Amino acid sequence: MAAFNLGVLLAEAGRDQEAEEMYRRAADTGDTDAANNLGILLTKAGRDQEAEEMYRRATDTGHTTAAHNLGNLLGKFGRTDSA
Repeated sequence: MAAFNLGVLLAEAGRDQEAEEMYRRAADTGDTDAANNLGILLTKAGRDQEAEEMYRRATDTGHTTAAHNLGNLLGKFGRTDSA
């Protein structure tokens, strides 16, 4: 939880590289909110393939916001696949 919260603060301060590291730490422990936020950060950076992986990780556990974000990302490329 601390890594996630620190990630939020760093992202709000525009310190994206550090935020990414904190979100990754939290996501690696199973924090689906962190995986979703990392997906958002990666999408903004144009790192869509990595973002898709993070959104899928969170979506696979039932995170509805990540599912929405994944749908938006896939739609951006005209994809409708679910795998």
